[in-house]
Amino acid sequence: MNKLEITIDKADELIAAMTRLAEALENKVNVGMTAVDEPSEVADPSKEEPPSVPEQPEEIKEPTKEEKSVTLEQVRAVLTAKKDEGKNKAIKELLQKYGTTKLTAIDPAKYTDLLKEAEAL
Repeated sequence: MNKLEITIDKADELIAAMTRLAEALENKVNVGMTAVDEPSEVADPSKEEPPSVPEQPEEIKEPTKEEKSVTLEQVRAVLTAKKDEGKNKAIKELLQKYGTTKLTAIDPAKYTDLLKEAEAL
């Protein structure tokens, strides 16, 4: 059996893009599924409205320097440096603030905030 593993760094952006795509597809399906109730009715092509074009999703902007993804390794490096400075108690309190005692249990979406707080220790 084959195994496929996928890692998503920017889940929020992916979810937003997929939502916009689903809405655009739903609009396209709704426009194409107009039915005629009585078979005797024939649509007059001269009176038809042009098909609507689904909204284009907003462009995905390149992340700025401040918005770049923070990795587990970056956070771990800062926490290790702080540990070497003797700030073990502060590190434990910081991890508990994020609801855990293990760095790997923290949601990657929170790494940016965690990194900022760790650097401030």
